[in-house]
Amino acid sequence: MFHDFMDPYSNPKVNRVDSNGVVCTNSNGVMDYYVVIQKWTTCSVEAFTNQYNYIGSGSYCLFSPTTGVVGK
Repeated sequence: MFHDFMDPYSNPKVNRVDSNGVVCTNSNGVMDYYVVIQKWTTCSVEAFTNQYNYIGSGSYCLFSPTTGVVGK
């Protein structure tokens, strides 16, 4: 999963945006270096969802959000 900014060494940091154009930086996200970590940002949720869907029909240990069954 990517951080919620494009390059941690750029000054200023370049914000990462989700597919709807929502900025994910400086919003208390887990994958940002913000002071208070409170949530997964929409960028992180999209990245996780894309990886989950990429695995597709493979075998994995996560519950499907639609069926509630491990591995689909």
